[in-house]
Amino acid sequence: MPRFAPTISRRTLLQGIGALGVTAFHAPHLRAAEEATAANIQFTLDRPVDAIAAPFVLAATRGLYRDANLNVALQVATGSKDTITRVASGASDIAVADFNALIRYRSEPDSLPIKAAFMLLNRAPYAVVARKSRGVISLGSLEGRTLGVAEGDLAPAVARRGAP
Repeated sequence: MPRFAPTISRRTLLQGIGALGVTAFHAPHLRAAEEATAANIQFTLDRPVDAIAAPFVLAATRGLYRDANLNVALQVATGSKDTITRVASGASDIAVADFNALIRYRSEPDSLPIKAAFMLLNRAPYAVVARKSRGVISLGSLEGRTLGVAEGDLAPAVARRGAP
């Protein structure tokens, strides 16, 4: 069975070459225009930089935001409530905050509308660090002791014997 080669008219060929030339000529200018209009994003962390913030800080230091045509300014707030308030008021575009603090914020009658976009950690990274010399060698050793944490902070818990 004979094969027929598709015929391309001279006019179609010249139009294609012309379009390719125009695109090649304008491509550097289009790229410069894209870079000139990089999106500015205010990103707020709810605490000083720690392991939770590592992915965001690493992306900034490696230029990944810039490669995605984003100008990301990292800020540090004084806690989750401050962080959430900044996003709700528009002072920050996106933030990392404690989900429980978001629930408490949304339960307030005068709270501004705000939603969680995603969960960074699907399991809480809580840990109990104790001294063996104080008799804490397993979770069972914590029975009868009081665990506490400062309000608005997921910082180290304090354990002591008996009720406060």
